[in-house]
Amino acid sequence: MAHDASQFAAQRRVGPANALLAFGFVAAIATPGLMALSGRSNADDVAFEFRRPAPAPTLTKDPETWSAFPKAFESFFGDRYGLRGDLLRLRARMHWFGLQSSPSTMVVRGEGDWIFLTASGALGNGSGDIPLTDGEIESWLAFLERRRARLAERGILYLFAFAPEKSSVYPEYLPWNHARRGMRRVDQLLAAARAREHEHVVDLTEALVREKQADTGDNFAYYPLGTHWSARGAVAGATAIVERLAELGSPARMPPRDRLVTRLEPSAPGDSLDTRLYLQGDLHQSAYEAFYGGDFDARAVDSDDSTRSTLWRRPGAPGGSLLVFHDSFGQGLAPLLATAFGKSVWEWRRFDPARVEELAPNAVVEVFVERVLVSTLPDFDDPLDQGWLADAFANSTETDLAIEGAAWRQRLEPRKGAQLLDGGQGQADGGLVTLLQEGRGSDAFLDLSGLEPGRAYVLRLECTAPSAGSLSTHAPYATGPRAHSIDAFHLETHAVGQGAQVLYLHLPAQRTGTHIALTTNGTPRALWLGKLEARALEAR
Repeated sequence: MAHDASQFAAQRRVGPANALLAFGFVAAIATPGLMALSGRSNADDVAFEFRRPAPAPTLTKDPETWSAFPKAFESFFGDRYGLRGDLLRLRARMHWFGLQSSPSTMVVRGEGDWIFLTASGALGNGSGDIPLTDGEIESWLAFLERRRARLAERGILYLFAFAPEKSSVYPEYLPWNHARRGMRRVDQLLAAARAREHEHVVDLTEALVREKQADTGDNFAYYPLGTHWSARGAVAGATAIVERLAELGSPARMPPRDRLVTRLEPSAPGDSLDTRLYLQGDLHQSAYEAFYGGDFDARAVDSDDSTRSTLWRRPGAPGGSLLVFHDSFGQGLAPLLATAFGKSVWEWRRFDPARVEELAPNAVVEVFVERVLVSTLPDFDDPLDQGWLADAFANSTETDLAIEGAAWRQRLEPRKGAQLLDGGQGQADGGLVTLLQEGRGSDAFLDLSGLEPGRAYVLRLECTAPSAGSLSTHAPYATGPRAHSIDAFHLETHAVGQGAQVLYLHLPAQRTGTHIALTTNGTPRALWLGKLEARALEAR
C-alpha cells in the first residue's frame, strides 16, 4: 500500500517541462484576450472583410438590449481579439498552402489557383441546380417588358444586359464537383425572351466566351483571383451592348478595335480577393488595362461618391446620351462603353425612375451580373406601378385579410425605437393608429398570417403622412428547389406624398414566414395608418 502511495505521489509531481508547457498554454490563450481588454488590439483588420468593427454593446431599460447583449458583446470582443489578424493570416496560409483549399466559404479554389464566388447562389446557378420556375420566368419577362414599354412611350431605348459569372465563361477551371448539370437561370430567361422576340434583354456570355479565345499567357477575360471581368472582358461586354443597342435603333458605335490599346499594369493587382482571404502578398496575378487612344477616349468629368454617380463625356461620339444603372461590373465597363456616347451617366444602384425623368437620356441600360436572378425578385416600386397594382387589386374581388383600428395592435410589432400610438392626426380614435419611427434603424413587423403561402398579393394601404418620404417593405423569401434553396430578402421602397393617400404594395409569391418589415427610414417620422386590405394577385 505504501509503495502504491509513493508511486501515486511521484506521478503527481510536475516536472519543469510540464510546468513550462502549462504556462505556455495559458499564456497563448490569455494574451490575445488581455490585449483586447487593454486596448492594444487592432480592430482595423476587419476592413479586409469589407465591413466596420462591431460597435460596443449598450444596455438600457429596453429588454431587447439585454437579450441582444451576449451576441453583441461577442461580436465586439471578437473584432478586437488580440493578434486576430495575424492568427487569421496563419489560418489562411495553412488552408491555402497546406490543405490546398480555400480559407473561406465565400469562395472555392479551382484549378490553377482560380477563385470562384459561392455567395448568392453563384455556383448553384452556374451548375443549373436552382432553375427558375415557369412563374418566375413569367414574372421577370413581364417586369422587363413593362419597363421597356414605359420608356418607349417617352422615346427612350431600353436594354437589360446580364454580365456572366466567371464560372459561366471559364468552367474548365471549376472544381470537379461544380460541373454543369442543367440550365442557368439566364439561359432559361433568354430562351423565353427570344421565343417572344423580346430584343431588350441580352446575355453577354457568348461575347465573353468568344473573347476568351484570344487569351494569351496570363492575359484573361476575367481575373483568376477575383470575380469580375478584366479590361479585355469589359471591352467585349461593351461591344455586345452597343451592337444590341444599334439593332434597337441607337446610332451608338464603338471606336474601331484597332484603336484599342492594351498594356500590362505592373503595379496594379487587378480584381483580387486575396486581401479578403487574408492572403495579401501571397497570391499574384497580372493585370492589363485597355483604353481607346486619341479622340476616341472617354473621360470621367464629374462624380458624386455619396450617390455613387459618375458622369462621362466623349465629345463627338455618335450615341447621344446614356443612363446606366449597374452593379460592381459597371466599374470596369464604364470607361469603355462611354466611348460610344457623347454623355453617359453611371449610377451604381437599382433603376431609379426619378433619374430617368431628370436626365431624359436617349437610352437606358441596366447591367447586372447574372446572379441577380437569384438574389433579387422583380420589383413593383416604380411610381407607375401603382396604377398597375390598383387595377390588379380591383380585378381580384375577394379580400383575404383586412386590418384597421384596434387590429393594428395585434398585427403590428414596433421595433428598434419605433412606437405604435392610438389615434392619429390629433384624433383619439377614428380608426387610425400612428406608426412613429425614430431614425433609419427603426421598423415594425407586420403579421400577415392567414395569407396563403406561395401566392402573390397586393396590399391596399390607406395612410396619411405629415411630409413626403418613403415606405419600404422588407420580405424574406426563398427561391430554388428544396435541396438547393436560396434564402434572401426582397426590398421595395415606395414614394409617400404629403397628406392622405392610398398605397399599393406587392407581396411576392416566394416569400417565407408570415411577417414583413415596414419602415419609413425616418422620413416621414410619423405615418397614420387607416385600413389595409390584401387580395391575391392572380385569380384563384
